[in-house]
Amino acid sequence: MFTKKIDLSQVVNEFLSKERERNDKIQSKIVELERNSGTLNRSISSETDALVECELNDDAAGAEKCRKNIRELRTSLTETEDLITGYKKQLELSPSREKEIANIREVAVKSRKERSDAAADIQSERENLNQQMTELQRKIEQLDHEHRQMTDDHETASDRTTNDRATTFTGCRFLLAWMDAGSRS
Repeated sequence: MFTKKIDLSQVVNEFLSKERERNDKIQSKIVELERNSGTLNRSISSETDALVECELNDDAAGAEKCRKNIRELRTSLTETEDLITGYKKQLELSPSREKEIANIREVAVKSRKERSDAAADIQSERENLNQQMTELQRKIEQLDHEHRQMTDDHETASDRTTNDRATTFTGCRFLLAWMDAGSRS
């Protein structure tokens, strides 16, 4: 019934955090290997100088020992350079990271659809409320009209009654005045 809402920013932040951590490890390993490579190159250079010295001094055993050390150092240097190349390739996009990025795209599409659906729901509710407001406004206008009619009819009836009494009162005065005038003569 309840579905876990996946937050796009959370997924992206987790991915970026993992990537940063991974890249930091790779970079530190590359720096370490490049340092080792520099040390190996200096050792090879030093052993080469020693080999030349041994050959100039006709020291065959020393020269052979230097050659053996140089071969070992070059093998280590080749391995180290291969590792550096391998680590540098890891900085590029790998298939596992492509899957993670595809997952992020999927989450982004779902998130966009959820926002779009929510916006459509809000718009629908807004239109419904506007329609209700229009209906209520019409009803208010109708009630105002009915109220005016009832008030106008009451005022008209009240005015007639007042006018009838005034006419009757005025007629009485006329009669009294006429009778008064006739009695004086």
